[in-house]
Amino acid sequence: MDGANRGDVRARNDLVVNGPNADEVVLRLFSAYLSSGVDGVVLAPTTREIYGRHARMYLEWLGDNSSNNEQPTHREAFADEAGRVRAVTQYGTEMRAGRNKANSTVRGMLRSVDLFYFWLGFERKPAPVARPRTAGPPAAPATLDPRERSLVRSSAAARSERDAALTELALNMKLTARQVAAFRCVDVHLDPSQNTGTISSLGEDGEPREHQLSPEAVVALRRWLKKRAGLVKEHKTDALFLNLTRVGGPLSVRGVAFAVNQIGVPEGLNVSSRTLRNTAPPESEEDTANSEETTDATKAPTEAAAPQDTPPAPPPRRRHWRPDRPSRPAAGTPRPEAPATDPSHTIARHQTTAEGADQFEQLRLEFGAGPR
Repeated sequence: MDGANRGDVRARNDLVVNGPNADEVVLRLFSAYLSSGVDGVVLAPTTREIYGRHARMYLEWLGDNSSNNEQPTHREAFADEAGRVRAVTQYGTEMRAGRNKANSTVRGMLRSVDLFYFWLGFERKPAPVARPRTAGPPAAPATLDPRERSLVRSSAAARSERDAALTELALNMKLTARQVAAFRCVDVHLDPSQNTGTISSLGEDGEPREHQLSPEAVVALRRWLKKRAGLVKEHKTDALFLNLTRVGGPLSVRGVAFAVNQIGVPEGLNVSSRTLRNTAPPESEEDTANSEETTDATKAPTEAAAPQDTPPAPPPRRRHWRPDRPSRPAAGTPRPEAPATDPSHTIARHQTTAEGADQFEQLRLEFGAGPR
């Protein structure tokens, strides 16, 4: 085997037989190999220094741990492929855990050790092949089954009247956290004689909508409104849901999201406002049909759209009209001829200029400036 290009079997045997005593000699030979180039590529001095330093650190680690029976020795690390795998794996683990080195640093150290083994005659490990990512079908939105809905309701009722009412509203209709935070007390209309009522909200299209409340939502809202009346003291707000940690203040959008997330914690459920929105039943068949028609109408122009050859021309710029500025003549209109100049004016101007020059010369002579 060619020691300059593929590996040095004698250096490998020297490490197996003599152990740490052969480190310096082997490292000098490895440095000469790096200077000659690797795979036909001339390495920069800094790169050669890094490879040599990492190889020295690996040999020193083997020498420091040779007295421990659990650690590999030079003989075990360089005898065969199994010993190499065991030693390099244990070395990388100790560098990460015992010496708190970053994963990127350890990967660079192990690449240097792999090149060192390659020079000693071992096979080079192939580079890891990246797995191609295939676009699978979109995941179904997270929802709650009947058992989980019951757990969420009981957990919300145990937390507070506010959380119970908030949960019932979210499970009764498809609402975002922003829509829940935007509710006002005037939006709730409850029938005092029976467990029925409605609540008004703005849809995603900005249009007001009336939602029919379930009996469970009506009961929860009555309990919360009774509790809310005793909480609003300092802050005069008409917000339906209040911040219980800052009594009297309105509940923000982030507060709604946090409250919903905390509801599922006692039951070990990952609940969010999106989860409750996906769990809520459709508001009506008409809304479902309208949403499907909107989706189809949105997709149709995209599928039938043809590439345009030229972009549409921008609209003409509108000039602001000013009464003191005359309008610009149309294109192609001949310019009016300039008025003829009266020769008498030109002669008079030249005469005035000559008289002024004579007077200026007289003044120069009077003040002793001398003739020009």
